[in-house]
Amino acid sequence: MKDSQKSTKDATASDVEAIVSNHAVCSGCDEEKATVDRYMFDGLCADCTDRALYDYKFQKQAQKTNRVLIEHGY
Repeated sequence: MKDSQKSTKDATASDVEAIVSNHAVCSGCDEEKATVDRYMFDGLCADCTDRALYDYKFQKQAQKTNRVLIEHGY
């Protein structure tokens, strides 16, 4: 009965690799985070996207950094 009530499966090594590979470097804080999409929001994580709304210099620097990261295939 426990097995039928179990809603999620145990993570396997391939699941963990898929999760880790979905992370990308943020063009604002330079940390690997799951919320980064290189082609949306200038490659910013969720926290840095919020900061970019209010900090124009930060936003412009992130755009430049994101262009460099795209050109180098990151």
